[in-house]
Amino acid sequence: MSYQHLLLIDDDPDVVTLYTILVKKMELGHCFSAVHSGATGLRYLLETQRFPDVILVDIDMEDVDGFEFITRFEDEFYDSFPQTIVIILTNSMKDSDRKRAMEFRSVREFISKPIMSNRLRELIVGEYHAQ
Repeated sequence: MSYQHLLLIDDDPDVVTLYTILVKKMELGHCFSAVHSGATGLRYLLETQRFPDVILVDIDMEDVDGFEFITRFEDEFYDSFPQTIVIILTNSMKDSDRKRAMEFRSVREFISKPIMSNRLRELIVGEYHAQ
């Protein structure tokens, strides 16, 4: 089973372009959306007609960082959409960031960029939506 809607939140346009190409080329699902900031991601969630079931988010962003995004996601949306999983894609190698990230209810993985296409497929299709 593949996901229905994947949302990518990253402020690096090159990363957004790369993952947009990867996801479409691998035909992982029906809908892929990308936004360039945590604040835009939160607005997107408020306005969307199709709530994502997978959110890929960077933690190092300027306006609303990934940790703030996840905090607000869990406060405002998680109870209504508990099936939505969050996967952190980041350049951070800090154990403290990993530990903090994994304390959130919605976070399933903390992955260092870049992620290989086979691992992306495994995360989105295999591990969490094969149940």
